[in-house]
Amino acid sequence: MPSKKSAGKKISTTLIKNFIKKGNIQKVNKLLGRKYFLSGKVIRGSGIGREIGFPTINLKIEDDSIILPASGVYISRIKYNKKDFYGMTYIGINNLRKKFVIETNIFNFRAKLYNKKISIFLIKKLRKDFKFIKLSELEEQLLLDKQKAMQFINRIKG
Repeated sequence: MPSKKSAGKKISTTLIKNFIKKGNIQKVNKLLGRKYFLSGKVIRGSGIGREIGFPTINLKIEDDSIILPASGVYISRIKYNKKDFYGMTYIGINNLRKKFVIETNIFNFRAKLYNKKISIFLIKKLRKDFKFIKLSELEEQLLLDKQKAMQFINRIKG
C-alpha cells in the first residue's frame, strides 16, 4: 500500500507517537482515524477528588508498552458496560501522593467501578499540568475545567 500523508508529512508510527507524547490528541485522533484510548482496571485512589466534589476513577494501565500522552487534563469519553459517558481525565503526578496517576471525573456518574475494566478515549487536551498549593485552588480550577469540557462536549454532541 502506498504511504499516506498529512500536511505533506508521511504518516508513520513515529509521527503519531510524537504527537501522543506532546499531548496533541486531536491530531493523533485525526491521523489514527479513531479516538486514542487507554484501557485498564479501575483501582482505589486517595479519595481527595470525592472530598472536593470531583470523584474520580483511577486507571491502572495493564500494558506497560503503551505510549502515554503529555501530563495535563483531557476531555474524555469513557466506555463502560457498552455505554458512553463523558468526563475529564488527568494524567500526571498527583502532588499530594507524589505518584503517577490517570484519574477521570465522569460527569453525572455515581457507580463504583473498582476492579472493572474500562476504556478512556481522549478527545482533546484542555490544559497543561500545574501544581496547586491549596485544595481550594484545585477545586476552583476543576470547576473551570468542567465548564470548558461541557461546552466542548455540547458542541460535538449537538
